[in-house]
Amino acid sequence: MAEDAFDVVRERVSDGSKSVNNLGAAVWLALSSEKPPVNKLIEFFLEVARKRGSERDSEQVRQASQNVLDEGYAEFVFDGVRDDLFIPSEGLQATIKWLRKHIPATLYAHPRRLEFLDEWMIVCEESVKGVSAVEIDVLFGLSVEENSRARLWKIIGKSGHAAYVDSLLEEISQDWQAGRELREARIVALSALTADFANRILTFVSVDSLPFLLTVLFDYSNAQVAFDSDEQAARELNIVSLCEGLPAEFPALCSLLEKGDKVVRRGHSLSDDEINENEVDRTGAQLVNQLPEDLQIALIVANHGMAGVVEIACRLIGSKQSHVAAAAVNILTKVGGENASADALFWAGFEHHDYRVREASFSALVPRVGANDRARIVKLAAEDESATVRLCFANTMQVARWTEAIDALCVLLNDDRDFDPYPSFEARQTSFDVARAAAIALGAFPSLPESAIAALISKASVGSDDGKLGPTLIDVMRAHDSSAVYDWLLRACDGEVSGLNQESAYWELVTRAGEGTLPGDERFRARLTTASTSTREEIAIPAVIAIALQLDQTLVETAWLSLGSNLSKLKSVMVFAAILHGKPDVKSWVVSRLNPSLPQDRIALILERAESGEEGEFKLDQAAAAWLHLLDQDVLVDQRLRMMLEPFYDVGNSNGLVSEAKLADVENGEDTN
Repeated sequence: MAEDAFDVVRERVSDGSKSVNNLGAAVWLALSSEKPPVNKLIEFFLEVARKRGSERDSEQVRQASQNVLDEGYAEFVFDGVRDDLFIPSEGLQATIKWLRKHIPATLYAHPRRLEFLDEWMIVCEESVKGVSAVEIDVLFGLSVEENSRARLWKIIGKSGHAAYVDSLLEEISQDWQAGRELREARIVALSALTADFANRILTFVSVDSLPFLLTVLFDYSNAQVAFDSDEQAARELNIVSLCEGLPAEFPALCSLLEKGDKVVRRGHSLSDDEINENEVDRTGAQLVNQLPEDLQIALIVANHGMAGVVEIACRLIGSKQSHVAAAAVNILTKVGGENASADALFWAGFEHHDYRVREASFSALVPRVGANDRARIVKLAAEDESATVRLCFANTMQVARWTEAIDALCVLLNDDRDFDPYPSFEARQTSFDVARAAAIALGAFPSLPESAIAALISKASVGSDDGKLGPTLIDVMRAHDSSAVYDWLLRACDGEVSGLNQESAYWELVTRAGEGTLPGDERFRARLTTASTSTREEIAIPAVIAIALQLDQTLVETAWLSLGSNLSKLKSVMVFAAILHGKPDVKSWVVSRLNPSLPQDRIALILERAESGEEGEFKLDQAAAAWLHLLDQDVLVDQRLRMMLEPFYDVGNSNGLVSEAKLADVENGEDTN
């Protein structure tokens, strides 16, 4: 049975498409044989993890980690990756649990124990009270990297092994400039293992070790631990004790570090009035170079006026901690001035392995480079593997408007890659942030070459999964009209453009008519006149609205005759559009053609009186109220009339009472519907 269980585990885990239920139980069953296949299981699960890990080491995962995908999508990607890697990890954990219970010596001496150290730590974290001193000693020898060392100290702190307090204090004092995660894990472990935290720290180190004490004070004050009320009170007392005998500036220095740290690590902004340039400047300048790198950058971020800030920033750009290096670039951008050395560092940062440093370096270089370097920086940024950098490039060009960037921005219109290998049961919009930003950037240029217009038209002519990209492209083309754009829009009105259906094309004419940018080309007049009498209401409605909003009164007169009597609801749509949003001459002409004996025209006359500021009674008569009430929300033209009138009337009320508040807005010229 044990051999059968082992075969089943291998068969189902090897096939990524198959589910694996009760894997832990199956592993234990496989290990129940006379000769437990421990090594075979470990080697099998490690190999599966290696294969699946390499498959997921792709731009899809890296982009998700860079938070450039649609909201909720990054977590979706990571869930899939975790699912793929969870199965071999679960198998290793089950094997480790069995070894810890039955033959721990084999686990402690296993030749591949470093490869499954993470799973071993997970098992220990799940059962901290069962971790022995012998096991901790073995893990100490294996945990040479900061992340694994931090996890080990978390385990020790939760396990209650107070015998390690002296070793912990020794490590804190000797390696207090370590990374933030390890420092915090040690501090939290010490606070859990001893009730006399402050005294143990103060008696173990020299009082003259001010940088060390400032670091401990900051880490302890900001440790992300869920303290209960008693523990929180104890922490506050320990903080007070740590500050006794220290320079009076220390609390202010801690406050500055907290402000700067939120900027560096959490993306918080720091307003100019929050930046300290005088307070504790002398003490901070004396200590800053001896602090860990993450606290050095936090301090100079919050204190730009500190002596030597440029030199510190230049040095920290070389930090192995990417968030520190990126923040250093940003600081140097603000305080470096005209500095050839800084420029060289920015160019070097543009080739950094981490996207955050490249993004910051690009932002720093844009206002500093000369015309001769623009082509180079455009190529580097627009072709960067990180969508964050490409997005930064597109957003920056909205302001910089380098002509050298136009071609690259046109290429980025197609930057709509979907990194999702996991099928979704529901439609999900992928991230087109870069493409949208590129389109907006092109729209910011005062003029565009024909090649750019052609690229916009080409992109807008094809269907897109993104509901925002198409409208953005049309907005840009509206700002850069040309005969090519007109021809394209006319073809869309004729239903010949797959990326823009006829209805949307006519609504674009409505937008242009309202803005006063509807082309005077006779072909557009002909399209609107024909469409206004179309049997397809989804075409006729925007056509009559566009006619009502545009400047040419003769076009209105032509449509008026084409639409027949004032009983036509399409004509009422045109009437209300002209009264509410039309140009003065068109509005005046339309009002002069209204028939007060018709209820819909009486409603229009009331709105016109209110809009002109006239005072009086604005309630509807019974016939007008009845006409309003009979508008059918399941009929397109009735829907449009309801949408136009609902801001002013209770359309669903058979009394059709006018909304006095809304009409007052109309009287005062405040209504924007």
